[in-house]
Amino acid sequence: MSGAEIRSLSPTELSRPLLEEVGALYRVVWGFPTRSDRPHRWAEEYLPQHARSESFRFLLALRNGRIIGYTYGYTSHEGQWTTDQIICALDPEARAEWIEPRPFEVVTIAVDPGFQRQGIGTRLLTRLLAGLPHSRAILWTEAERRAALAFYASQGWRAIVSDVEIESRRAVVLGKPLRLSRLNGFLDGE
Repeated sequence: MSGAEIRSLSPTELSRPLLEEVGALYRVVWGFPTRSDRPHRWAEEYLPQHARSESFRFLLALRNGRIIGYTYGYTSHEGQWTTDQIICALDPEARAEWIEPRPFEVVTIAVDPGFQRQGIGTRLLTRLLAGLPHSRAILWTEAERRAALAFYASQGWRAIVSDVEIESRRAVVLGKPLRLSRLNGFLDGE
């Protein structure tokens, strides 16, 4: 198991230097060329916008003070670009099951390639979803990312729709029922 520290950050803790470091890891993990402005736009524009969303959670994995992974998400709802793309791909029955209860959307999870397969992604995802007041969680990943699909399957995620276009890429939308906690005012059957 990894010796990584997992730290939760509030939206006010997402400082410019931190966002630059997270943006650099975003570039490495997703393979963007140095001259691409997408990692910068994501860190400077999209992430701060997402931080204003309901139930926003952001986690970092750190080793010796260095960011080696991150994940974040928020309550999904109609009117958000990604959610609307997912809604269009779902039949009415799947929409009622996965979208209408307002799921938690895992926007991204990333671990530095040099630290993958050490349990860091599992720890990040488990902690991100812990204690949420949502009955479901959703996410999407590119269809050709076989390792990611295998990882999510090992964590109990299942395909809701297997072929949808999101951000001009073939994607798979995954869902996972969440166990509701007594701490959130729900009974979990224990």
